[in-house]
Amino acid sequence: MTAFWFAPTSPRTLAILRIGLAVVLLVDVLGHWPHVVESYSSAGRPMTPFASTGEWLPVPTPFVAVAATAALAFGLASAAVGFLTRFSLLTSVVLLTWLSLLDFPQTLTKYTAIATHLLLLLSLSGTSHVWSVDAWLFGGPDRVRLASAWPQRLMQLLVCHVYLGAAVTKWRLHFATGDTLAYSLVDDRWAGGWFGLDAGSWLAADTRLLVLASFATVAFEFAFPLLVWFRRTRRPMLLAAVLFHLGMAGFLSLRVFTPLMLVGLVAFVRERDLHWLPTAGAREVVPSPGSGVRWGRLAAAVLVWFGLGVGALTLGVAVQRASDPYGVFGNGRPLVLERLTAKEAEELLSEGPVPAVARVHRVALGTRSNEWQVFGDAERLGGGDELHVVVQFVRERPPVNVEIVLVDPGDEPVEVRSGYAPSSVTRWRGAFVLPRKAETGDWSVEVFVQGELVERRVVRVD
Repeated sequence: MTAFWFAPTSPRTLAILRIGLAVVLLVDVLGHWPHVVESYSSAGRPMTPFASTGEWLPVPTPFVAVAATAALAFGLASAAVGFLTRFSLLTSVVLLTWLSLLDFPQTLTKYTAIATHLLLLLSLSGTSHVWSVDAWLFGGPDRVRLASAWPQRLMQLLVCHVYLGAAVTKWRLHFATGDTLAYSLVDDRWAGGWFGLDAGSWLAADTRLLVLASFATVAFEFAFPLLVWFRRTRRPMLLAAVLFHLGMAGFLSLRVFTPLMLVGLVAFVRERDLHWLPTAGAREVVPSPGSGVRWGRLAAAVLVWFGLGVGALTLGVAVQRASDPYGVFGNGRPLVLERLTAKEAEELLSEGPVPAVARVHRVALGTRSNEWQVFGDAERLGGGDELHVVVQFVRERPPVNVEIVLVDPGDEPVEVRSGYAPSSVTRWRGAFVLPRKAETGDWSVEVFVQGELVERRVVRVD
């Protein structure tokens, strides 16, 4: 156990993680840059997770908010190149945490919490000992200083905790039924990954694929924290994790969560996996306390770092002052909201009639069913066969009356299943048994919600 936590290890793995994490977060910060004033400053509407805004968490002025965001971008850039790495990482942790708490509806997310922990652990590691400006200034080209393994071990446990927590949550929410994934694939906020909304809608309409994908997700998230530690299963689990996150990014809009988790998986890469990279042949040494410090170079590096930081802050404020869409820097006219007429306001506030078809997510047919799903091919049936129908509703809706009608080839109703579906019900089921001497031809199933026909499905009876 002592060797597991404190054995000297090569810093190459964490150097890759540092570079990848800093670049991913820097891209995300730059994406927030046009909205700094309204998201983080007193001139906008900061939404902190605390009841009394500004009492415990200070809300900055526009100037301070812009300067802090520019400083965060500079800190991440410095961490990426490894310039005063430890101080740059700690600066990034403090600023990212502060700004995130000022805008918890958007900035403070799951990936922000993961990122701040990774940044903090990196600041306590030897990530600057290789592939960094610090290594060039204070180290040597022919040696790589080793560091204790415990920060990397904590990062590995953090990644495992993310998967295990997600698996337990999905298990308690009956995620394997496919409902949650189906709703996510057609949701305006979560849908639309690399493959587009059409691909997500296609997957959401296939019950069998939904159940398979949902079950595989839960199984993987339980398996990864258990199997990634063993030599024979480590690489297969890492490959499965990469494919898992790429698949999620293909169908869902997850912002930087996918690249962040891919970067986090680097914590499980071992030194022997990196034999093909530069410095692999360098001599590894365990530094003694206080060794390697060159005070003259350190003082010069600190002065250069702060000089570049002041330049980044100045540039950031200048860019915001030049655009100044809200007029908070006195260099532009504030945006003026046009007053709506009474008729326009009434039209915006009135929901209007919602068609019944908008209450239904999908209709599924099968030859057997359980509490949630239908199974079996219902496109071709014979006399005496069972036909099961499941109507799945959208997540938020009012109570509705449902009616399912079995219609013969002559367009005559044969049987009707009707009932009441309260708002808490996500599915409504009905089953029919075809007559043993059922007429050959195209039968149909008609689904009515609130008396309105929402779907008609054809079933061939031979």
